Amino acid sequence: MRAAWLLVLLLPLLADAQPARRYAVLSLLGDGLTLASREGGVGRGSEKAGRQFVPLEDPALDNAAVLAVDDALQKLGSSAVMLGVRDPAIYKAQADVLESETGIESLLPLLHPVLANAEATHLILLTKTRYEAVLRLRDGSTGAGKLEGLGFYLDRDKRLRNTQTRVASQGYVAPYAYFEVALVDLRSGHVLGRSRQLQSTIVTKPDADDPWEALTPEEKVRALRSLIRRGVQEALPHVLKSPG
Repeated sequence: MRAAWLLVLLLPLLADAQPARRYAVLSLLGDGLTLASREGGVGRGSEKAGRQFVPLEDPALDNAAVLAVDDALQKLGSSAVMLGVRDPAIYKAQADVLESETGIESLLPLLHPVLANAEATHLILLTKTRYEAVLRLRDGSTGAGKLEGLGFYLDRDKRLRNTQTRVASQGYVAPYAYFEVALVDLRSGHVLGRSRQLQSTIVTKPDADDPWEALTPEEKVRALRSLIRRGVQEALPHVLKSPG
């Protein structure tokens, strides 16, 4: 009799309980870098940005993004299966999504082979996003044109002054990471939640002949990894709260 009453009390809780999530993580950020540079004009409205895409064969930045998610998940008491992909067709489809400004749902059928053996219920997917250049300054922002994915924005003309040292510099380089973190229910194919991240940092070097040289190649890579990690840490707690 007591067991029957206990079952009656537990039934509402059991009905509301969600099955445990099993996450897979995939990044589509690291197939290349965009090098953007300010061209012409003196006012923000008259500026434009030239762009050059540099393909990357090494999956290091995608690996860094997946590891950043895994680290953040562990801090939240969860874990995930980390996946990798270098299929040009998938990256091409992502570029088409950016051009058409449609949702990432069209990418999901292409990811089925990658997810086949993951035994996951949910996918945490990192994809590029495109947005106006809003490179953060202490008292505002700078930049022209639109940026996407991972890359560097270079302005050789703008004069900036360090608010702490008061030393002025001619030009700057800004590593940036423009991406979206999405949570996908793999059973329904629905995107349950998403967070857009527009991460950037501005670097100057008063004694550099060219602001591009304000960072060494190793420092450039570390800067991108740091921005990815910061964006993931900001996005993930909100995205994982999505019901479903």
